[in-house]
Amino acid sequence: MSRVADPTTRISLLRAAEEVFAKKGLEAAKVEDIAKRAGCSKGAFYLHFEGKEEAFLQVVESFLARCDGMVAEPSDLPDSAEALMELGLEQDVQLFEFLWQNRDLLSILHTCQGQYAYLFEAFHRELRGKVRRWIVALVDRGLYRKDLDVELVATLTVGAFDALANAMLQSEKKPPLREWLVAARRVFSIGLAADPSRWEDQRVSQILLPDVDVPEPLPSEPTPKARAPRRRSAK
Repeated sequence: MSRVADPTTRISLLRAAEEVFAKKGLEAAKVEDIAKRAGCSKGAFYLHFEGKEEAFLQVVESFLARCDGMVAEPSDLPDSAEALMELGLEQDVQLFEFLWQNRDLLSILHTCQGQYAYLFEAFHRELRGKVRRWIVALVDRGLYRKDLDVELVATLTVGAFDALANAMLQSEKKPPLREWLVAARRVFSIGLAADPSRWEDQRVSQILLPDVDVPEPLPSEPTPKARAPRRRSAK
């Protein structure tokens, strides 16, 4: 009688595989290591997966799905720029904290090409789609300019955050993720705004610069009129 795959064992194997891949990489990882960490036999591993490549594929798909789940759809958005800024910033921080905690696995994923490239291409397409829908929603709210090239802005936004993730991976110690993300939010929110003053008021500025006292704007001084040059008297 053939053995039946156990869902609980499969979950344990996938968790163990994620840890082994993060530590050793795909090439150096061995089925025995994964099975041992999961507390089961090699036979149990092969009952659930054809090989370590299939397990790795499942790990990558799960990781990307968790990342995708942290980027919300633009539904039931708050009305104020202040609340929108808080929502977007907290979402960014949650995602990057997750990436930092899983940086070993993320480093391996960044080096994988070939048969796994389609996973990242699909993930980036989905992410650009969500960002595009956010931009459209903010344009409809009157917060972003109506003349924006939505597809271009979505591509630039995803590219900027991808570059931040790469910079994080190069750091030996945990970088100031919140400060990075505040700077990115400030650039995009104010740079794309239909009315920048709605993003630069006192409350929103305290979200973007929480440890900085934002001074009231100084009254503009009148520009002095240029004096006409004196005419020299003829001698």
